[in-house]
Amino acid sequence: MGADSRPLTIEALPPGLYEMMLPGQGADGDRQTIRATFEPRRVEDIQFSYPRAEFERVRAVSEFNETLYEQLVSPYVRATATPWGAEWLKWAHPMRWTCYAWSGRFQPWLSPLSAIAEEVTSARAVAPSDNMWRSLEQAMSGMVTGALQATRSARDATAEMAFLWLYGQPWLPVPAHRDNPTQCAEKCCQ
Repeated sequence: MGADSRPLTIEALPPGLYEMMLPGQGADGDRQTIRATFEPRRVEDIQFSYPRAEFERVRAVSEFNETLYEQLVSPYVRATATPWGAEWLKWAHPMRWTCYAWSGRFQPWLSPLSAIAEEVTSARAVAPSDNMWRSLEQAMSGMVTGALQATRSARDATAEMAFLWLYGQPWLPVPAHRDNPTQCAEKCCQ
């Protein structure tokens, strides 16, 4: 709530980092309302634990791979790269050529589709709420949304398990680094 007791929206806050505080609940007629306040915070105030040793291993593997690439692959790429080859690679990208391959410029028989699309767009009408196809669409949309969310959750869990299996093993050495963040004495790194 603002100083003049009007509700404060998030959009009214100045740019910055805030913590939403939920100190208590109050009754507002039939429904429960929660009085939220937003306390300004700094990045240093955010504390969370994360697998520091695993991320150090990731850094070490990344630096090793970068060194390997710079010494073994990069000289050949620089020697064989030409402006003509770069232009060819640009136009050979699948996202670019598939768009052009299905355009009216390369497929003349698709030209009438633009006229049909304009006519369909101009004659659009909202289906009534009791339309069988509309309810089927909503049910299918809900099922697809649920499947996508379950797939995303499974993907995230699998990626996290793979990360911990690969980088959480003690057999992967972590070389000393001159600006090793594990030596950080700051409050945010503890």
